[in-house]
Amino acid sequence: MLKVDSGRVNDPIAISPIDLADACSKTGPLVVQFSRADAYTPKLLASLNEACALSKELLQVRFYGHYGSHFDATILRHLPDVRDLALDCLTGIAHEDEVGRLHNLKRLSFGVFEFDRPEFLKTIELGRLERLILIETRKRNFDLNALAGCRSLIELFINGHSKGIKAIASLPHLRKLSLGAYAKILRVRALSTLGDLSRFPSLSALRVEDQLQLVRQDLTGASLERLWLYNCKRLAELPGLDRQERLREFRVSRGP
Repeated sequence: MLKVDSGRVNDPIAISPIDLADACSKTGPLVVQFSRADAYTPKLLASLNEACALSKELLQVRFYGHYGSHFDATILRHLPDVRDLALDCLTGIAHEDEVGRLHNLKRLSFGVFEFDRPEFLKTIELGRLERLILIETRKRNFDLNALAGCRSLIELFINGHSKGIKAIASLPHLRKLSLGAYAKILRVRALSTLGDLSRFPSLSALRVEDQLQLVRQDLTGASLERLWLYNCKRLAELPGLDRQERLREFRVSRGP
């Protein structure tokens, strides 16, 4: 029997593709996640891949933990139909180019703390992604210039990386943007303003955290439904806020 805990299936020993797809259709999106390398076999992943083909974006496959070892991404060859993949809360990874060979991938969350390959984004078919989450690494050195190729991106979360961050200004379909966890020197160089938000005509949700140089942000060109501003201690002006007729959720915190 499929055991689901808070929308997650943890280290399953067997998978019925039909049962898993049925659960997704009845309860909504689910996550099947593995915490260690001995928790999955090629046979198990083949069944999971069948479920991915049936459930599409309703099923996320997640690999995390793997403490004491690197995650070997060659096992992704058994998941050619995965649409939503999370490789996060990992210390290291091997054969990471396998991510770029997943031709059906629409959503990716990537967080490998000891990962040190600034050009990694160039190995992924970014033009097909609809959601991308880049979690902080030790060196925070992803080259974000490659994001200019994310022509279908709707949601973007960047945690700590700043090189080439101006590339996000060219994303025509972006609706949700989150930026956070920037060190003090990066706050000065990377984000003293978001500029004219009309560059993001589809943007409906915006979240900004830990930006001490953000003093004024003009919202005039935006049409937001949700706006979150956390730990922006110097923020004093939000011109255009009174024109946000679609705004349903607005949160501001200047920190402790």
